Amino acid sequence: MKILMIGGTGVISTEVSKRLIETGVDLTLMNRGTQSRGICPDGAEVILCDVRDGEKTGSALRGRRFDAIVDWISFTPDQLEQNLRVMRGIYDQYVFISSAAVYKRGMRNVTEDAPRTNLAWNYARDKVACEELLKMEDDLRGCCWTVVRPSVTYGDTRIPFAIIPNRQWTVADRMLKGKPIVMHDDGSARTSVTHSSDFAKGICGLLGNPKAFRQAFHIMSDEVFSWKELAFMEADALGVKPNLVYIPSLVLCREMPMTQQGNTYGVLMCNKANTNTYDNSKIKNAVPEFVCTTPFAEGIRRTMAFYRKHPAYQLIDEEWNREIDRLCDQYA
Repeated sequence: MKILMIGGTGVISTEVSKRLIETGVDLTLMNRGTQSRGICPDGAEVILCDVRDGEKTGSALRGRRFDAIVDWISFTPDQLEQNLRVMRGIYDQYVFISSAAVYKRGMRNVTEDAPRTNLAWNYARDKVACEELLKMEDDLRGCCWTVVRPSVTYGDTRIPFAIIPNRQWTVADRMLKGKPIVMHDDGSARTSVTHSSDFAKGICGLLGNPKAFRQAFHIMSDEVFSWKELAFMEADALGVKPNLVYIPSLVLCREMPMTQQGNTYGVLMCNKANTNTYDNSKIKNAVPEFVCTTPFAEGIRRTMAFYRKHPAYQLIDEEWNREIDRLCDQYA
């Protein structure tokens, strides 16, 4: 099987790349060569090209054909439309990485057919528009698409937290130093959390799988924790206790309107301030080998151990630190 991954060196996609290589897939990665968040696995071909440059992308892919293309980095309809236009005729299956953020918030046992009405957050709104663009491409020209919707997925260099700094280690560094950490509301909103190695089992099983054609899947663990529980487990993995300062989500939206994830109102009020739980039966049916074997307590210890073993990754977001200090001084 020949697979093209657009991106392929991020926190989640690096694990997918490794798994594909291990299973004997002929893997090609297309990215700009800036691999600060991941490493291309041995055995993968790398095409150094900025996919946002349609002309260069078309030239780089001319004469090639793939069983599947996995698009990790289309976030807006314009970006996806260019990829679909440039790559027409060179693939059998187009896999688009969407997000569980598209679903209406505050729902229980969400299935893939649940309303995708989380439109107040531009990130989720654009993902919904991308999904609809795939269906239009299929209607007009024939596009065998698969939509994948991750939720909170973490790995060696991603630490799940509600208000995320630009440099992930910043949260751990504050915990180690006993500095206060902001927790939205009372921290009781719950979320699914999945290790990237487990996510990889699900998506790899969808590639070339007829059960995946023209279907959407969310891929996530059955583990569900509150954001407060996650913070305590992260601190425990560091051998400390967290010093949490609880601030209402709407106050955070006013005081800290933009974060590394974008608009804070979208990140919190349209996402993390609500509890959503998911029915994972569809991915389990399509991919029987999808069994999550890394519980969060173990996975987050691996994450913290990776950071401690690799000091070069222990970067600090000083601007975010100043904002958190200001908010904690004001509301503690």
